[in-house]
Amino acid sequence: MSTGEELLMKGTLHGSIAGITRKDWSLLYLELTTRHIHVFEGHEDPRAARKHLRSLEVKDYGSVVPEKAVKFTLVGTDGGNCTFKCDTEYTKQKWIQALKKAIEIRKTVWLR
Repeated sequence: MSTGEELLMKGTLHGSIAGITRKDWSLLYLELTTRHIHVFEGHEDPRAARKHLRSLEVKDYGSVVPEKAVKFTLVGTDGGNCTFKCDTEYTKQKWIQALKKAIEIRKTVWLR
C-alpha cells in the first residue's frame, strides 16, 4: 500500500499531482473548505462562469474505513499551505484519472 499522494495547496490555486503537469493544472481550480476539496474548471473567480467538476470529502474515519472510500486527510500546514494525503492507492488512481479526464475534455473543447 502506498503512503498516498499529497496535494499542496494555498487557498484557491493550482496544484500538482503525479502525471499531471502545472500547465495542465492551469485549466483547473481547487477550493478548500474544512470538509471538502472542490474541483472546478473555468474562471478562478467564484462569481464568474465555471463548471464544478467534483467534490472530495476530507474526513477522518477513525479505525473503520469504508471500502473504496474517497478519503483525504489533512496531514499538516506550513504557513498558508495545507497538505492533504490520499490514503489509498485505489483512491489516488481514481483521483488522478478523474482529473486527467477533466483536463482532456477541457483541451478538446478549447481546440474546437
